[in-house]
Amino acid sequence: MERGEADRGPPELPFPALLRCVAAHIDLITDTRQKAKVNYPLRDCYLSGFAMFYLQDPSLLEFQRRFQLDRHPHEPLGNVYSVLFGRLSDSGVLGRFQFLPDCHLLTLDGSQYFASGRLQCPHCLVKEHKDGRREYSHQILQATVAYPDLRQLIPLAPEFIANEDGHDKQDCEINAAKRLIARLRASGEHVPFIIVGDGLYSKQPFFMDLMQEPQRLHFLLVAKPADHTDLFADVAGLRRRRLLECAERRDGQGRLHRYEWVNDIALNADAKSPSVNFPGVHDIRQRRLEELSQQLGERPPTRSADRGVDHLPSASRVPPRSTLFRVLLQ
Repeated sequence: MERGEADRGPPELPFPALLRCVAAHIDLITDTRQKAKVNYPLRDCYLSGFAMFYLQDPSLLEFQRRFQLDRHPHEPLGNVYSVLFGRLSDSGVLGRFQFLPDCHLLTLDGSQYFASGRLQCPHCLVKEHKDGRREYSHQILQATVAYPDLRQLIPLAPEFIANEDGHDKQDCEINAAKRLIARLRASGEHVPFIIVGDGLYSKQPFFMDLMQEPQRLHFLLVAKPADHTDLFADVAGLRRRRLLECAERRDGQGRLHRYEWVNDIALNADAKSPSVNFPGVHDIRQRRLEELSQQLGERPPTRSADRGVDHLPSASRVPPRSTLFRVLLQ
């Protein structure tokens, strides 16, 4: 096969098409500069910043246009993610990320991309240290479609974790996640997601937000004993009475995994507590039980192939702190 003849996928997905999509959405941003003093178009400023991340250049000094970018609204660029997600869906590429017959894994995690003890802006998050120091930072929440056996990731539009002008209350990752979920529901995307997150998200208010009808979302969230004492006490009681569902499987490397789960169990002792499903995975080695993961889910695990507990180890391999951040922050 001659060079250039290889199948590069649908015509709307290669890099030139991506670049045209980004440029078209940049053109929607109003340029507020004085025309007489403009020496280069706004599109060049943004594409220079895009090139910095694409080429993973270690130095910001070679991209001196940033001062032109920070004061512009970022919302028009968020539509780029929606356009590309639609192309991935229409071309069938999104189907490769299908975790269950009708669901995709969507991991949530925050990352800090700026911190200083001196430099600050009105949108900075402020952390008070015990020694009296103040640390100012900018953070971001990224939602990423992932599949355990694929290195590629599909990022959705991020949500900035930042304080608003005129508000004294600090923004946080959970509030950003709620805004992201609301935006996801309002976008009209009809892709069922299983929200995957660490122990920060396994709290009742966030559960209730995910379980809102009619756009109820599935979830698979890490549960820590210190955060859910009532739940773990109930599970321990069921274990002692041998009332937990159990199964054992060997993976491709010959390791023996023990699964245990219970469906429709109260999250806490509150009378208004929501019911969740509690799946756990353990790795059996040298006659001792090593905990791999204990998670809270909304979809009931079963022994069947489509929703079976066999999926739990692979879902646990999807890291909430995805490779995407390591690439962008290099």
